[in-house]
Order: sequence, then structure tokens, then C-alpha cells
Amino acid sequence: MAELTALSPAPPQESNPMALWFEIAPYPWSDPRAVALRDLLVHAYADVRSARILAQTAGVRLGNWNTSGGMEQVWASLLETATNQAMLGALLDRVLADRNVAGFHPELRSLRQDKAPRSAPTAAPDSLSDTAANTAATPSVAASSTGGASPKGGPPGQVHPGAKSPPPPAPPPQPVPEKPLFSWIHLSDIHMGLPSAGRGWDQEMVLDALARDTEKLHRDGLVPAPRAIFVTGDIAFSGKPEQHEKAAFWLEKVAATVGLSATHVYLVPGNHDVDRDADKDRHTKRLLGLLRDGKEDLDEALKDPGDRALLAKRMAAYVDFAKSFGSPADLHWSLTKDLGTFTLNLLGLNTAILAADSDDHGKLRLGNEQLARLRDTREDQLTLVLTHHPFAEGWLHDEKNARDWIHQRADIHLCGHTHDAEAAAHRTAGGTGIVTVVAGASHGDKQPDGVPETHGYNWAGVFRGANDRPVLRVWPRVWSRRKDFRLDVNHVPEGKLVAEHDLHRIRLPAAARRP
Repeated sequence: MAELTALSPAPPQESNPMALWFEIAPYPWSDPRAVALRDLLVHAYADVRSARILAQTAGVRLGNWNTSGGMEQVWASLLETATNQAMLGALLDRVLADRNVAGFHPELRSLRQDKAPRSAPTAAPDSLSDTAANTAATPSVAASSTGGASPKGGPPGQVHPGAKSPPPPAPPPQPVPEKPLFSWIHLSDIHMGLPSAGRGWDQEMVLDALARDTEKLHRDGLVPAPRAIFVTGDIAFSGKPEQHEKAAFWLEKVAATVGLSATHVYLVPGNHDVDRDADKDRHTKRLLGLLRDGKEDLDEALKDPGDRALLAKRMAAYVDFAKSFGSPADLHWSLTKDLGTFTLNLLGLNTAILAADSDDHGKLRLGNEQLARLRDTREDQLTLVLTHHPFAEGWLHDEKNARDWIHQRADIHLCGHTHDAEAAAHRTAGGTGIVTVVAGASHGDKQPDGVPETHGYNWAGVFRGANDRPVLRVWPRVWSRRKDFRLDVNHVPEGKLVAEHDLHRIRLPAAARRP
């Protein structure tokens, strides 16, 4: 959201004998609407600065406001502070006056429309609140049998025996995102088949939560409907057939949550998709050592049928698994698809052909056979490249050559491996450039006690921007302490719900204009 503009403080509200439910001090945390209101405000104003400006314009005195901890704690303290000053109504009026958060207004009106206090609910609210990617989910509030105003004018909370509790508010309409030219989900580093029993059960729960997240966001229209799912490697833990088989079942499940099939899933392998037991063969081990040390050339090995077969055997389970999906079942591949507005060039490049052990850094190679797939790209086509390793941090020995070609000929590069989400634009001297998006790990490494888990994934899409220039928008998702996926606020601009990057190389045809 854009920064709030300074407004004159609102005057204190007059007392009302029929007090609104949220104007009864102390702040009524036992009411599920109180928790829902806090979550809505966390989503609408996701940083301390925006919350402070809002409170100041509403006339809330901030002397006792605690801004330590996360935004949930920050907003909890601000709600309590405003309630104790009888200023919460004024604060919410300022939210409703802020057009930058208009998408949150319907739910806020629903939350504050009941003018009679209710007793404490008999059940806790649904803990699976919606993400900060757009509007928060409408809380499911069951009316209490003792709630509501007395129809005979009795004291608040007293109900005539024949009275009925008011129904819960209807869910507010959700914002519909602008229609993209092309959109997708980006997954990476699933690591299916972990050897630890405890981590294996944790993985099942996290991946189930991820599928629930894709289903909810798609169902509620909070993100653009995807036309593809891109998976950038480390699908299995150690390249075994049973691991890939289990991963196939989960990927098909995720695809089904957004109305897609397995043929809409496109894959590249990672270092964990290599079966290292194949390296026990002495011919394979000898060839691999020579190629990693640079004593033999990777392109020459791929040209030789015998050497190519030895390298492919290391990924045999992955290649067999890939046959069920939309991308060609080969070491590397390319596809061209007509999307109507433009043509999509989709390249799946394999950075893990020489992956072997924990000493991979600097010994991996891409080779020119794979880069030659860029030769047919044009400026009126969108070129999207999938790899597992990024072209940074020195993982590939031929990293600079690969990066220079990719940056010159491609528009978007999706990758993984580092387990840290990131999106960055790179410009060349000629003014063209590429946007690289690194997905977080769908199921990441175990963290030390007290350190939050970092599981994550992305939604993204290409949209028509100003002057017919295309832009890439990314909705990054990250694991939360509440054991669900939410907007990754660390990877979007402050106060925004999406990260946006210009695509400088591709030229879109002019949009049709109405007469």
C-alpha cells in the first residue's frame, strides 16, 4: 500500500450506551472478531511506520505503545492502547478513509457492524487466517446463545428467551487481480524422501499446508490463476525412484488444487535428483572426475553416445519420473508455446549433470550444447529459463559464460538451490536485461531451535504495463510461525503486497484499442 498521507487528528468519539463490541475496554481478545481485526490490520499495514502514521492521524496517544516483536505484537499493543483511550473507533474510521487499503474495507465494515456486545465465544476462531498477499479471510463467527441486545430493552448481554442471535456477516467480495498475459506457480527444493523419520513427517505436514495454500488462494481469487507450474530441481532427496514417485503424487495434487493437470508441470533436475549410487561404476566415476576437473570437455562428452549414456544413467529415475509431466523427459529441453499475445520460449537447462557430492561448488558446468537453445529467441517472444543452480555464487565453473548468454537472450530466469528466496533485475550495457527469481525451498533445511523455518514458494505472472511494456509481478510465500504460508513481507517493497519488475528485452504488440 502507498504511504499514508498526514491527516488532521480525528476528534474523540462521544460515548454510546450501545457500545460497539470493540469499544469495551480492555480490548476483548476472547471475541474471535478481535483476533480477526488484528490480523486484518497486520495485513493492511505491514510495517511499524505505516501503523504509527495511521495512529497519529487518528489522534491515538502512543506513549504506551509497544513496537517490539513482530507486527502481530505491534498491532495487538496498538489495539489495546487505542481501546483504553476510547479511540479505536477513530482509528478504524481512518482505515476506512484510506483508499490505499480499499480492498480491506468490506471486511472491516463487516467486523464492526454489530452494535451489541457478545459474550465470550465457545470456540476459538479458525487459526488458518488468510495471507497478507491480499485481503484477510473473513472470520467465521458463530453467534453466542447469550449474545445480542435484549428486544425488551434490558441491559446489554441479556436476551429475551424468544430472541435469536444475529447471523454472522456475509463474506465480503474479494478483489480480482488484473488478468495476466501468462502466470505460474514456482516450486523448488522439495527434497521428497528425507531419511529422518521426524523430518519426513514434518515434510508431509508442510507440503500438505502448501497445497492447502495454493487451493485457498486460487479459490478466493487472490492471485492470478496459473497456467503452469515450474519446478526448479531437488525434487527428490537422493534421486531414488520411490522418492520421485512420491513427489509425482504430490505435484499432481498441487496441480489439481489450481485446476491444472500433470501436463502443465515443467521440471528441471537438481543435485539431489542424481542417484549417486550410479557413480560406483568405475567408468562413470572416471568420466565424472575428468569432467569436474576440467580435463575433459562436457560438450564432447554429451556428443559421444557412450559418455552421454553414462551421465544420463545418474538421473535415470528423474528422467523416468519426468515422463508424466509437461516437459520433455531428457537431460535438458526447450519448448515453444503460442500464448496468443506473444510466443513463450521455455528452456529447461540442467546445471546438475556433474553434481556428485558436497564439494560441487565451482565444479559444475552447463556447457554450450545447452546454451545453444537460446539461439532462436527473438525480442517479440518471452524467453523463460529454468535451472536449479543460480548463475551466481560460483556454483558453475562456466558461470560467467552462461550468465552473459542468458542475460542477453532471456527475460526471466527461475532457479532454486540456495533455499533463500530472492528476485533481482539485471541490466546489460545495451539496456536489455533479465529478472532472476530464486524460489525458497518448498521444504527447507531443519533450523536451530528458536530460528524460524524458511519453507517457501512463489506465484508470479507477466502483465501488460504502461505503454505496452511487460512487467513481472511476484507474490512470494513463506512459512509462518502459525504453521501456514503467508506473504513474504521481506521480499516485497515496504507497504506492498507484490514485487514488480520491468521486463526490458521483450516487445509486446500494442494492445487493441476500443474505437
